[in-house]
Amino acid sequence: MNTLGSIARIFTTMADKQGTDTSALLIYCLSFALNGTMALQVIAYKTNTARVLAANKTSRAKKAA
Repeated sequence: MNTLGSIARIFTTMADKQGTDTSALLIYCLSFALNGTMALQVIAYKTNTARVLAANKTSRAKKAA
């Protein structure tokens, strides 16, 4: 969600008719890069997280029995 908000802020800052605020644009681009990195990590590690949680669940079930 933040990644999409950052994209919108970049476009609205660039579309400003009074000139581009370079420092704000730089901050929004940095925000987009960092939020995008986190979003990609969530997507990339989703299957691995599910596998680890399933292994932990079976491990706990064996200990309880």
